[in-house]
Order: sequence, then structure tokens, then C-alpha cells
Amino acid sequence: MTDMETLSRRRRRMMLMMALIFILWQGSKVLGEYLTGQPYASVLAKLSDLGVIAWALATIMLVHFNFQVRKARAFSVINDEWFESVRQRALAFGYFITLLAVAVAFMVPHYWTSVSASSLSRLLLIIAVTAPLFAFVYLEGQAGHGQDDA
Repeated sequence: MTDMETLSRRRRRMMLMMALIFILWQGSKVLGEYLTGQPYASVLAKLSDLGVIAWALATIMLVHFNFQVRKARAFSVINDEWFESVRQRALAFGYFITLLAVAVAFMVPHYWTSVSASSLSRLLLIIAVTAPLFAFVYLEGQAGHGQDDA
């Protein structure tokens, strides 16, 4: 495995980790709104606090990773045309999924009146942040960085 493949794999792992941490953080907040007063509410509050800390640490790790890539002078290699293509496709997928979720969110109050605007907004935020991350991880992993196609 080359250094570029290692960096690419590490980037995918970090993005996947960030998406899962974001779901944990924001998802526990959504569930916490509905379980107020339940025995699980304090556990969800602690989980949300851990999610904030984990998100901050993951962000620091991502910045550190970018410094390592720049230090290795691999930035232009790891962020090549193929990467840009995958990034654009992942963002387009995330945008489409977010618009679809917003359309569904407009219908939710007609069927479930107990859903708060805050919870619905938070769920839309979760989808908007994680859909492109998951799409990027999937697309980049599928093609094996496109090196074998030549």
C-alpha cells in the first residue's frame, strides 16, 4: 500500500468517524427532547456532552491530518482531479438528500403533530451534514482512488 493510499484510507476513516460522531451528538439531543423526565434523559444528556467533545477532537484530528498531508507535500496528489470529482458528486448527493428530507419535513406536521420544529430542524441538520460525508466515504472507497483503471 502506497503512502497516498494510506492517506486516502485515513481520510475516509476520519470522515466516517466524524459523521457517526455527529449523529451521536445531535441524535442524542433529538431523543433527549422526547425523553425529558425519563430515566434515560440524563444518559442522553451525557452522551450529547461526549458528542460535543468527540466532535471537537475529530475536528482537531482532521486539521492535524491536513497539516500532515501538507508537510508530506502530498496535498496536490491526494486532492487530485479524481478527488474533486468524488467530492462534487458527494456534495450533489448530500444536497439532493437534504432537499428530499426538507420535502418530507413539510409533510410531517400533517401526520405527526407531536414533532417539534426544533427536533425536525435538528434531524434536517443531521441529514445535511452526514449525507455528503457518507457519500464521499462510499464513493472514494468504491473506486479505490481510480488508480487501477489506467
